[in-house]
Amino acid sequence: METCEVGIPTVDPIAKVSFVYLEKYQPGDKNNPLFYLQTRQLLRSGCLRLAYRKKRKTYAESLADSLVASCDIVFDAIVSLPSRYPGLSGTYKRAIMQKFPSASDISNRFTKILPVRSGPGATLSDLVESIGYCKASNGTHYSHVLIVDDVLSSGNSAAALITHMREHPEFNNSTLHLVCPLWVQPIDKSDITVSA
Repeated sequence: METCEVGIPTVDPIAKVSFVYLEKYQPGDKNNPLFYLQTRQLLRSGCLRLAYRKKRKTYAESLADSLVASCDIVFDAIVSLPSRYPGLSGTYKRAIMQKFPSASDISNRFTKILPVRSGPGATLSDLVESIGYCKASNGTHYSHVLIVDDVLSSGNSAAALITHMREHPEFNNSTLHLVCPLWVQPIDKSDITVSA
C-alpha cells in the first residue's frame, strides 16, 4: 500500500489528487493476480483470473484498510466510475463504503451515455462526452469526494469524472481523492529498446 499525490490525467494534468493504491504494476510481472485488472479483456479465462477472483475480497478489504490508515478524512461522497465492468471497482467500493458508512454513494449520478471505452486510443474529451451527470436536487455540497477505480493508468477516466464535477456547484471546493488497487505507470519512452 502506498499513498502519494498524482496529477490526473498523468499527461497534462487538470487536477492533483491524493492517491492510495495497493500495488504498482512492474513491467514483466505478469504473475501478480492484480495484473488481471489491466488485462481482463485478454484473459477472460485462465490461471491469473482464477488467482485474482480467489483473493479479490482480500484485496478489497486491504485497500479499504489502507485508505483508513493513510488518511484521517471522513468522506461525504464516494463514486465509482461508470464502466462496462462495474463489478471490478464495485468490489472495492463496497469494502470502502463499510469503512465510511456515513458517505453517500453518488455513483448512480454518473452514467455512460456513449459507448466509449477508456484505454489506449480514448482521449479525455471522448471520455467526458461519454459520461452524463444527474445533479443533486437538494443543494447538497460535498467536501471530501473519493473516486474509486480498478486501475490508474493514463488517468483519463478519473479526469473525465473530475471534469463533470467541476461543472456542478455541489463539488465547488471539494477535496478529491482517488483509490485503486493497481497503478500502471506509463513506460518512459527512453527506456524502450527497439530492435531492428
